[in-house]
Amino acid sequence: MGKAKKIVKDLPVYHIAEPDLHRYGQPSKIKYPRSLTEEQCRQLKHAFKERFARERFFGDGAISHVYQRRLAPPCFMIFPSFPQVRRVLSDLNLPNDRRAIYYSAFQSAGDYLGVTGKTYTKCQRFTVELFGVRLSPAYTKKYAPQYNIFSPATFWSESSSEVIQVWRTRVYSHPPADIGISSSQPMSPYSPSFPYLESRWHPDRDKTALLLGGLGGYKYAFSELDKFYARAFSILSKTPIKEGRPKGSGLFSTRLEFWKRAVKIHNELWIKNGTKPSQGEVAWVMNKMSVNTFKDLWSHTDGYWADIPPPELTES
Repeated sequence: MGKAKKIVKDLPVYHIAEPDLHRYGQPSKIKYPRSLTEEQCRQLKHAFKERFARERFFGDGAISHVYQRRLAPPCFMIFPSFPQVRRVLSDLNLPNDRRAIYYSAFQSAGDYLGVTGKTYTKCQRFTVELFGVRLSPAYTKKYAPQYNIFSPATFWSESSSEVIQVWRTRVYSHPPADIGISSSQPMSPYSPSFPYLESRWHPDRDKTALLLGGLGGYKYAFSELDKFYARAFSILSKTPIKEGRPKGSGLFSTRLEFWKRAVKIHNELWIKNGTKPSQGEVAWVMNKMSVNTFKDLWSHTDGYWADIPPPELTES
């Protein structure tokens, strides 16, 4: 009798799937046999990985220009042979080294900032694109973090051996799904037709350059452009605009009620400390209100802070 084949019972579909696909995408809907031999399992793995690998590469024949390093959020390894990268390298004054590997990564702004609540919902409508060069010993020597103390570089890491120095960051008014990113299009268009705010870093510059583009749709809507810029700049600078009512702004039913409370605390602090308190000191006592919120509320009282007279000091 011939040697019996070893059977693998009830092999789940995701066991023969690419880990990235199972983690970020949906498991394959192909119905495989419930019982597979080891040879059949090996063949299925090979066929799946070969097909999946082809989808993640982009090139001409034997030359690969792009490899999709990560599925979600998208991240790409871009080689110098990729035609569209050359113009970007020229603009950023990046060396076009045939040994270099460039990276691009896309992420929704809410995830990029790590915010929550309404701020997260608002920011998720925007996309952040990072573009940079993978550090090798040659690049690290020339573009080390301490190379320019006035304009330090930023980095992201895909693995312990993949540290990427960011040279360009873009913020778009579109979510990632609307940009059409793929292995054949690993970067946003050179001149997008939709609004974007871009920051460029270079070790020889004392500060980061900011560029605003894609403004065709805002020719006659400057208020909307101002809103986009404010939101995009807050994302670039990682100081997100917080949504909702400022803390402390709903504690007073009328302007007069706020004014009375502010003057009362003003007088108490003056008596306690012996000097006129600042608006910030009074705001802190008033439920730890922010200075900006306090100043905004005070501006509606038609009063002048400097004109509040000293309290009457009485002997105990």
